[in-house]
Amino acid sequence: MKKLLIADEDLDTVQGYVYRAYLETDELPFEVQITTTVDEAIRELKRFPYELVLSSEFLPEAAPEMLWDDVFYKGDVLRLLEFCTDNMPQTKVCVVTFFTMTPEGEELYRSYPCVLDVFGRPMNDREYKAKDKRLRKILDAYAGAKTVV
Repeated sequence: MKKLLIADEDLDTVQGYVYRAYLETDELPFEVQITTTVDEAIRELKRFPYELVLSSEFLPEAAPEMLWDDVFYKGDVLRLLEFCTDNMPQTKVCVVTFFTMTPEGEELYRSYPCVLDVFGRPMNDREYKAKDKRLRKILDAYAGAKTVV
């Protein structure tokens, strides 16, 4: 069975996305390892060569005087993307966020060769279903399972 690495500081943002994509099934077609910091994720990647990582953005706490760009461009997910690009060419990363994704932010994430997809915050039920279906196709392809969505 394949192993999926989830890097999620909130312990439910990315996991919730995965479990919502598999609502109608009793079990996931892969094992899940969860880390709560980028440093833990990098240590885990050094320990085991995961082929797929789902990561939240790991944005810093925003001080009132900080501009959005200052917050966004200091996100720890960039360290994870740099590590995978430089050291783990076989590893693909999907960035999952419930923040409103700016076109510039999505472009930045997608500029890293390791990034397979970026999942921003859905704005309505139709977008939720479309993103769940897209994520499910990626995860099923990764696990070698047939997509039924």
